[in-house]
Amino acid sequence: MPTPSTVIRASRLTVCADSRELLTGVNATILAGTSTVLIGRTGSGKSAFLETALGLRPRQSGELETLGLDPQDPLEATRIRQQCGVVPQNKTLYGNFSVGEMCRFTRAFYPEWRDYLESRLLDRFNLRPHYKVRDLSPASRTLLSATLAMAHQPRILILDEPFDDLDPGSNHDLLQALVEAAAEEGVSLIIATNNPERMQTVADHAIFFRNGRVAASVSVENVMRDWRLVTARFARPTMLSSLPIDGIEHSRVENQLAEWVVSQTSDAKELEAVLPELGALSVQIESMSLTTLLSRFV
Repeated sequence: MPTPSTVIRASRLTVCADSRELLTGVNATILAGTSTVLIGRTGSGKSAFLETALGLRPRQSGELETLGLDPQDPLEATRIRQQCGVVPQNKTLYGNFSVGEMCRFTRAFYPEWRDYLESRLLDRFNLRPHYKVRDLSPASRTLLSATLAMAHQPRILILDEPFDDLDPGSNHDLLQALVEAAAEEGVSLIIATNNPERMQTVADHAIFFRNGRVAASVSVENVMRDWRLVTARFARPTMLSSLPIDGIEHSRVENQLAEWVVSQTSDAKELEAVLPELGALSVQIESMSLTTLLSRFV
């Protein structure tokens, strides 16, 4: 089976601005044909990573490739941006325009615009050309922005915090529509968000950012299937040395409570067996979610 190609690959990437490091020694790989979510709080480095990958910020050290090109080279950065569609957090849409007028206005900036793809996406997202932009719901505005970003058939579609002001139902429908459309068109989808609650139903991979570093990079399927949170209660405040368990990804001890995030169910069972011998009064094992991981890794 062929190895999937990479759309973004960073190795020991460091980016600075205003005398401070925005990214420090970041290692990250995003595969073609996948839906990847970048998770982290505001200022954690998500936007800096994407801006650097698009050639909008210079790197201080390390290596970075986007679509096999160097975003630090001005000519290659232009080629990268021509092959990417971006839906920013603050979407540039004109309320007095109709959907059709908004498409015609945007088409002028893209010589590779695909009329057939525009029509297909508008139909898929139930956006009629005569609808006024000002009358669209927040979810439909995001879908229109995604249509404008995808109609020139980019290789990567990037969405920065697309779920602000969306109710849970709209959030889910929007996500599902975007993921399905991106998959049909062969577009790699990257979503940056600080709220991963519903991403686990559609994302293939998750990269957690914290203080300019990658705190974890995980397969969402593996997290849902295999990862476990093990919590133990002790009779008195305890200090536990390192445990002989291979799959421990995170640990925390606070007074009488201790917890471990482990990446294999078998490791969780092994930990459950060992802890009573170390004085644990009770041990609990829970399944993991991206939201649970957010509170541990970010």
